[in-house]
Amino acid sequence: MIKKIIIAVCMCIISAKTVCAEPTVEYGYEKSLVVTDNNELFISGSYGNKQYIYFTKIADNVISAIEDTVSRESYVYILKKDFALYLLEPNGETKIAEQVDKVVDGDGNVFFIKKDKSLWGFGRNQYGILGDGMGIERTDPIKIMDNVRCVYGFENKAFAITYDNELYAWGDNTNSNITSHNYNKLSKPVKIMDDVVDIKGGTVDLDREFYLVLNSAGELYLWGVSKANRLGEHMDSIMFEEPPLMITDNVKAFDACSSIGLILKNDDSLWAIAEKETEYTQTAHMINGSLEPVQIESDVKEMFISMDGFSLILKNDGELIRYYTFTDDDRNHEYYLKDSPIHNNVTDIFNDDTPPNQGYAYVLCDDNSVWAMGGYASELGIGISGFDCIYAPVRSKFLSELYGYDETAESTEYEHAETNNNLIFTNLSVLIFFGVIYTIILAKNH
Repeated sequence: MIKKIIIAVCMCIISAKTVCAEPTVEYGYEKSLVVTDNNELFISGSYGNKQYIYFTKIADNVISAIEDTVSRESYVYILKKDFALYLLEPNGETKIAEQVDKVVDGDGNVFFIKKDKSLWGFGRNQYGILGDGMGIERTDPIKIMDNVRCVYGFENKAFAITYDNELYAWGDNTNSNITSHNYNKLSKPVKIMDDVVDIKGGTVDLDREFYLVLNSAGELYLWGVSKANRLGEHMDSIMFEEPPLMITDNVKAFDACSSIGLILKNDDSLWAIAEKETEYTQTAHMINGSLEPVQIESDVKEMFISMDGFSLILKNDGELIRYYTFTDDDRNHEYYLKDSPIHNNVTDIFNDDTPPNQGYAYVLCDDNSVWAMGGYASELGIGISGFDCIYAPVRSKFLSELYGYDETAESTEYEHAETNNNLIFTNLSVLIFFGVIYTIILAKNH
């Protein structure tokens, strides 16, 4: 009995260690940020005037980190264990705010939610994205609204979901892409709909964008704008549904970026939608000015879309598949093409889930090895640069070690096999030697 108890305790400790070891990953402009389970912040890629091809520690006591890019100038903000938000620079830290619970990159702005659930922001404030009614640049944080659970900021607009599951939006409304009233700019948050649990955006440019919204019942809604009749020939120039149009149900996860949306249903089937017509593919097509999802895979565990136009799809059997977009400008068609499987024995994809995803990802295999995917290798901390990892995934030594991958296991197994081969060779040599002696003796006797 005592032996069983000891084994059970050991298993619990091992399980707890595995859970705690999961790092959080944030992808920024030409860099990756990783916060380990012991609150150390590591960076790879460009930072300040340096280029890190390996993950390098730059801060301690960090809960989370983001990068915000303004005119190709990169700023790293960290939320520390004292729940204060800091601007992290190569020469030190500057405190921005206290009692912060979450921080989010907002396309040239920074949003953060405080412990009291209030939403704050600072930055360029283009199109009044800070919701202050003025639209002037803010270097000091200003309060936007209360009771906020999560916030997203991209393409000159912002979206917030409250603890009551109400969706609010504000910022650029040039093409009525948020709401059909209030003209070019929403200077204050405007309620869009109720019962919202998540939102993702697929933006090609300011004239073509769509948004997917999920409610608590698993129903997925769509609204957006598309000039040049990309969302159906019967539309004049702008497509906007108020309230948003429900396009499918039984949804448990979804993602959207560029002109593609992926929808994972409760039965593990994966469906795709496209912002513009996609002929000669197994994906989506346009019906009556709305987007009709089309099934492309089954038995899917997880997926994500990058802003670089490729998607990673993880099957339940551990197979990892890549899809990518291809545009034929001469025929004005966009294709969504399926690659051959690029990895096996994968248990998880972990990537920055804050839109828009920059195009990098890491995949965890069942032996606890982690492989870098996408982008340039210099941004993935694997010791090399200028190498596209989406076609040839490269193991991340740093992240593999965090997950408990034992590199000596491979060499030990190899050495063991080599030892066995040597032993077989030795035994054969001995047998041959004694066989020759025995043959000679027999010959002499005869």
